[in-house]
Amino acid sequence: MRRQWLLAAQCCLAGLFCLAARSESLAAFDGRCIPAGCVAPRSNTPGILGRRAFHPTAHSPRGGDPGLPAGRLARLGATPDFHHGPLAAGAASAADPKDPLARARLLYNQGQFEPAIAAAEEGRRVPALADAADLIAARAYLERFRETAAPDDLTAARVRLRRITPDRLGVRERAEYLVGLGETLFFDEAAGAAARVFESVLTGGAVLTPDARERILDWWASALDRDARNRSDDERPDVYRTIRDRMQAELGANATSATSSYWLSAAAWGQGDHQAAWDAAQAGWVRAPLAADRGAALRGDLDRLVLRAIIPERARALAQAPASLEIEWESFKERWSR
Repeated sequence: MRRQWLLAAQCCLAGLFCLAARSESLAAFDGRCIPAGCVAPRSNTPGILGRRAFHPTAHSPRGGDPGLPAGRLARLGATPDFHHGPLAAGAASAADPKDPLARARLLYNQGQFEPAIAAAEEGRRVPALADAADLIAARAYLERFRETAAPDDLTAARVRLRRITPDRLGVRERAEYLVGLGETLFFDEAAGAAARVFESVLTGGAVLTPDARERILDWWASALDRDARNRSDDERPDVYRTIRDRMQAELGANATSATSSYWLSAAAWGQGDHQAAWDAAQAGWVRAPLAADRGAALRGDLDRLVLRAIIPERARALAQAPASLEIEWESFKERWSR
């Protein structure tokens, strides 16, 4: 069962951060970077409502029928393309081949995790670089684990994170360190704890790019979504209310947030508020062109959520045939699509 879950999680987890040089911005959260069963990083995380991944054996938050969204950390997100974004501006091209840490970061961001680990281990021989080297190696092991579900990779990541002395890290590296801790907890099936760690990055004052914030927000919601599955029927709605409240606030500050648009609908569905889920999905669809990719990814996620989760339950609540709601949804999309 554990291996089946891990394999399902692979299709959803997308990297949150690209390792940045100590003096650079949080490239780890820029562009193509490292965030599953899956409702999460934007396309999926192991949970119930993941944005891009739907697991065929997943159940609704209230014990519903199989075939609903399973969790969404695969781009972060539901697509299998976990990104390893470019280094901070100019860092990749300026990487000194004689500098093992610069080489490790470059290899990591290129998705070459084994060579990145080897370069990081080389850098670790210099005491002053040991903590930064362990951070890069830990992130690379987490990415390998996401690809292979090999327990040894998760153990190796945990060992390296555990031996880091955080006081020796720069401010930006500490944020990367926290993300690594959150991912490790998530893979260790401690989703509630992972959510608290991701929240500390969101609220801790770290300077995050908009894309970085989107990915961490996705990790946070995906972790809470997964945590909700382990709670009682009485407790579960409060978890989804927490997600809804934060996403509403995020949209108030940033109307372009695709993560917030998705989770506002998904969390309403998880709470059993089918009409609010439907309304939020429509609003998200109309607002989607504000996103960086003109809303293509968000609309794909919302379409799956509506067709596979919202419509079946809304049809039961309204005593209507699902086909009639599907026609209504397709008509709505047509009116708001180019």
